Amino acid sequence: MENTCLTPKSNKCKGVYDDELCSSDMVNHAMVIVGYTPTEWILKNWWGDGWGEDGYMRLAKNKNRCGIANYAAYAKV
Repeated sequence: MENTCLTPKSNKCKGVYDDELCSSDMVNHAMVIVGYTPTEWILKNWWGDGWGEDGYMRLAKNKNRCGIANYAAYAKV
């Protein structure tokens, strides 16, 4: 089943995304974490401002939705 929120043409990613269909082994796309709250990650996508919430999405924290905790990377300067 395709998740319509996580496609380039979708503008349906509103609110905090917390869909168990996007499991921890569904890693197939990269986004940048630009912020967080106690309950959510704030992500910037490269699909443009027409996607999600002006190019951003909020993802439920502490559930590893969409494998967000599987392949984290950061720059060391």
